[in-house]
Amino acid sequence: MKARSEPSAILVILAFAAVYLIWGSTYLGIAVAIRSIPPMIMGGTRFLAAGLILFVWCYLVRKDRPRLTDWKQDGIIGALMIFGGNGAVVWVEQYLPSGLVAVAVASIPIWLAVLDRASWKVTFSRIMPVTGLVIGFMGVIFLFTSGQRITLNNSPLAMFSIPVLILGNICWATGTLYSKKIVSSTSVFQRVSIQMITGGLIYALAGFCTGEWRELTTDQVSFPSVMALLYLIIFGSLVAYLAYIWLLTVRPAAQVGTYAYVNPAVAVFLGFLFNDEQFSAGMAGALVLILSGVVLINLSYRANKKVPEG
Repeated sequence: MKARSEPSAILVILAFAAVYLIWGSTYLGIAVAIRSIPPMIMGGTRFLAAGLILFVWCYLVRKDRPRLTDWKQDGIIGALMIFGGNGAVVWVEQYLPSGLVAVAVASIPIWLAVLDRASWKVTFSRIMPVTGLVIGFMGVIFLFTSGQRITLNNSPLAMFSIPVLILGNICWATGTLYSKKIVSSTSVFQRVSIQMITGGLIYALAGFCTGEWRELTTDQVSFPSVMALLYLIIFGSLVAYLAYIWLLTVRPAAQVGTYAYVNPAVAVFLGFLFNDEQFSAGMAGALVLILSGVVLINLSYRANKKVPEG
């Protein structure tokens, strides 16, 4: 079997930069987009548009013809990551500040370590990763018990925002690990298009089931929301998500998950600058705990060469 050639260092750096910086800004983009566009409609439009653009380009230009198996495998990833993971973020940003959501999402590398069964023997037999997991989970608990207030907006559903966000993190981590294990006959580009189309369709179905499509009127959609949606389609989906999926094929899942170090800082800064959000001492303490746990976990992976890469 032919060994896989090492990717260009420049490409890897650019991909990490896209995942680090662009994804950090998408939290603000989501908050602006859902001000006047219902969340499930916004997410469905975002990912269906990006997915169809990419699919058509792959099909016509690259002659990339996915098989039914590819649709099944990447459809599962799209359901878990696009709808389950990103959908949770979109939904909870109706009730929680974008910066706080970004801090909570920083715990994804911790969930990766917990759910990566292939590395359990190493992870749970060494003091460093176990300490990292304990500290990281303490940070998650502290984040949601340090006096953060949920804006109810006259909706009884707001009380579910925290468990929905945690479940979304688990879905994203599960999809990430699953994507490392499948064998596909198609390119990374086409795989991403299938994932986005599948996730976008589920978004659209959710919008129909919750009555968003019946209640939407075009005159209620603001210009800033439209521009934010376009940004999410082009940069958040076509650029950053593609970079993330590609990195998973050339780097360990835990290493790729380090985007969570930078995203919260970018999201908190932009939320403070443009969305009048506050960065409380509780959020700062939670972020320190979460990232400290993530650092310990990743340091243990680098120190032990036996840890499987996915």
